[in-house]
Amino acid sequence: MKLNIKHVKQFVDLDIDKLQPKVTKIHNAMHQEEKPSDFLGWLDLPIKPNKAEIDKIKKVAKRIAAENEVLVIVGIGGSYAGSKAGFEFLETPFKNEGIEILYAGHNISGRYLKNLLIL
Repeated sequence: MKLNIKHVKQFVDLDIDKLQPKVTKIHNAMHQEEKPSDFLGWLDLPIKPNKAEIDKIKKVAKRIAAENEVLVIVGIGGSYAGSKAGFEFLETPFKNEGIEILYAGHNISGRYLKNLLIL
């Protein structure tokens, strides 16, 4: 896989050509490491999905949906937006079937959550 960061020039006010060797070194290390970090599983996810892990997630999701009426998502950035995008991708975002999903964002004050749950 050839790495190309030339198009980044329009967004970054740096000399990209000087950064290319460092970026290439990091890229190669992530993809060629013999014992990859547990945090790099996303690198080959579409190529080598972990069926056991996916089945475990499905089982937990079914149990949560069966035992609860509401799921409140709390997070910042990707923790919040990523889960929201995932749920919206999987089903109609305003569908009123099954478990209700509420997005609290990064607001964890008691008053905010109480008002969110009352609506």
